[in-house]
Amino acid sequence: MHKSMKFEDSVYILTQESAMIGLRSHHTDIINFQHPELSTLVGIAYICRKIHLMSLINFLISKVFWKQVAYAFVGIGILLIILFQWLKISTHHNQKIQVPDLSKQVISDVEKTLNDLDLRYIIIDSASYNPAYPKFSVIRQNPEPGDIVKENRKIYLTLNPSGYRSIQIPEFYGKTRRNVETTLRAMGFVIGDKPTWVPDRGKNVVRGLRYRGKEIKRGEKIPKKSVVNLVLGDGNG
Repeated sequence: MHKSMKFEDSVYILTQESAMIGLRSHHTDIINFQHPELSTLVGIAYICRKIHLMSLINFLISKVFWKQVAYAFVGIGILLIILFQWLKISTHHNQKIQVPDLSKQVISDVEKTLNDLDLRYIIIDSASYNPAYPKFSVIRQNPEPGDIVKENRKIYLTLNPSGYRSIQIPEFYGKTRRNVETTLRAMGFVIGDKPTWVPDRGKNVVRGLRYRGKEIKRGEKIPKKSVVNLVLGDGNG
């Protein structure tokens, strides 16, 4: 009857009964086993398990294993060094740069100054013209001079334009001298001290404007701070 048992049944019986009978440490035979025909399978399984365990122990205490462990630690150490160096470069760790004073420098000088410090610049605007600064030179900067920044920081610059912006001449004809002078001064023009007098019944009535010796009309544009001379009626027309 036992000889005709299926292999699956044998394995099941082996699993159930081996837990009950136990195996002796230095014996390859199984005692008190109810199915002698399975003793060979059990013996093979026991031997394989023993061989596997011994092979694992031998490998763990072998020079080959410890060499592999050493290589692994060396590899991990190298990777960590590379990682820390990359983080240091990418975040510019502990690298501090003092922002220079770029005031009154033209762009060519700004580029040289900032390139030497590994800084960059962006021109954001042109301010109102300031005659105390050279044309196209730096009037304002952000960050301010003396601030501490990191490498590749952008410095935002405001430049001095080449001259005063042009302003449109308002309506002036037929208005009083005082009214026109007040309006022109408020717009940023300078009133000349050499008015021209023309025959006209209205005294001090504005009949024209002159800029650099030429007559200008309403709507024309001239630079702010320009000197404008009035053409006035003499009251004898």
